[in-house]
Amino acid sequence: MVRELLLVEVRFLMPPDPRDWLPEGHLAWFVLASVEQDRVDRKEDELFGDARGDELLPEFQSPGELRKRLHETKQRLDAKRAAEKKPVPRSRQSRLKECAA
Repeated sequence: MVRELLLVEVRFLMPPDPRDWLPEGHLAWFVLASVEQDRVDRKEDELFGDARGDELLPEFQSPGELRKRLHETKQRLDAKRAAEKKPVPRSRQSRLKECAA
């Protein structure tokens, strides 16, 4: 008994994924992104409750404590800079190069 393999060309009126036809910036992309974001938000709420994930550490949540810590950090950095006797570069580009090093 001989078996024959029949290959059939299938043509679609629409592509298998309609997103292939949508131009960039189409309203449907916004709807899809919104639905996906909502799904992610619901899952995060399940896992973490009402926490948004961008909360400050407890020791930084008070404005007074945050200001105090920032002030202390700036003083340490200023003292380190003074000990090195190295002036702060005037141009932003030079400061960025120094930070990268």
